[in-house]
Amino acid sequence: MNGPQVGTRQRTLALIAAGRHDEAAGTTLEAISSGRLVPSTYRRAREVIQAVAECGVPAVAELAESYREACSDGDRPAAACVTGMRRPG
Repeated sequence: MNGPQVGTRQRTLALIAAGRHDEAAGTTLEAISSGRLVPSTYRRAREVIQAVAECGVPAVAELAESYREACSDGDRPAAACVTGMRRPG
């Protein structure tokens, strides 16, 4: 289980560092939509959302909403998802 998540996390960080925020948003959206977001990755997802929001990436609203929806799933602790999360825009 750690293999794909670690790869996605590293790729997303590299995309942000390279200034490719739109691609980082897309990669993060795929990860969130996969349903495989785990508590240890909530913080990283929030960091990506905040980074792409600061750069004005248009997809940030969809990304943030997908994140909130994933966190509102009854199997996940919503407080862990939303701590420090601000609505973009």
